[in-house]
Amino acid sequence: MVAKRRGHGGGTVTRRPDGRWQVAVTVGVDARGRQKRKYAYARTKAEAERKLLELLVKYGAGQAADPGRVTLAEHLERWLAYKESRVKPTTLAGYTNLVRNHIVPEIGQVRLARLNAYHVEQLYQAMLARGLSARMVNLAHVVLNNALGLAVRWGTLDRNPAAAVDPPRPTPTEPSYWTPEQAVAFLEAARGHRLYALFYLALVTGMRRGELLGLQWPDVDLERGVLQVQRNLTVAGGRVVLTTPKSARSRRGLYLSREAAAVLREHHRRQAEERERAGSLWRQDCPPWVFASTVGTYTMPRNLYRTFKALIEGAGVPEIRFHDLRHTYVSLERARGTQIELISSRVGHSRVSFTLQAYRHLYEPEERDVLTIAELGGVTSK
Repeated sequence: MVAKRRGHGGGTVTRRPDGRWQVAVTVGVDARGRQKRKYAYARTKAEAERKLLELLVKYGAGQAADPGRVTLAEHLERWLAYKESRVKPTTLAGYTNLVRNHIVPEIGQVRLARLNAYHVEQLYQAMLARGLSARMVNLAHVVLNNALGLAVRWGTLDRNPAAAVDPPRPTPTEPSYWTPEQAVAFLEAARGHRLYALFYLALVTGMRRGELLGLQWPDVDLERGVLQVQRNLTVAGGRVVLTTPKSARSRRGLYLSREAAAVLREHHRRQAEERERAGSLWRQDCPPWVFASTVGTYTMPRNLYRTFKALIEGAGVPEIRFHDLRHTYVSLERARGTQIELISSRVGHSRVSFTLQAYRHLYEPEERDVLTIAELGGVTSK
């Protein structure tokens, strides 16, 4: 069996002949100068990675085995393994991209014990020089700050150098969205397409792309006019994954208008016809996706993007991202006079304050409508 080493003091993860995974960590030396080791066993590699981190934290193995030789790159790999069971696959994929494609190529070779605020500042400047946005640099800062904070908790660092650096502030941008006329023009162009109901729901509910693609027929009660958002289908690390909604408030129920229920009934009827035409090609082993492919599998996000872009061109409306349909929904609800608390609940934001911050530009006219003494019946100076 071949052991995969994780750098000095990082332990080893080994595949045994019986198929199990063995984890080994050096925790010191005995009276004769021989290494003392702790072992753990797991059925999968992912479980082994988690047990490795648990041993490193429990016994301070990284510190016992000369932490001065551990590089930032090695520590960040440990941090990614630590995060694997603690965050969603999409989040982990984003962390991995930042670590391996942006942080490590610039300063990964620096030994953890010698890392200082200057190195961190140089990283951010190098990222900006390569044309990356201030938002991307901020995300790198979040990752680095968290990873180095964990090193402090583990005792392999005395202080967190990232905490001493201020990342560049992203330039605030207003979200893009369509006018009511443009939204109607798009839906007219999409009418007749097999995914018309998906685009319709996006515009009248504000559901996220992943929430729509993850929707299954048991989630929809057309008689009561209620839809339950239960899951999110998205891409992480080049793989399609099914996860829980973004936050607790994102797992929500949505009322459907009679019009929306009618659109979904028609979609269900057309899907039944597609299933009959597909015959044996229809995947019986797949969940009952509301917006399935022509053979019953889930709809790939990239295929949805291509369809969306083609329909935009056909409608002759401004090109926006799919996520901007969500922004369009909020602007349409705002124009109807819907209370911000209800809008926030419908789109599944974690906090009403987040909705207000994200869509503050829609409320500027009200903010400018300030109280005057004249309104109270008083006399103003002339």
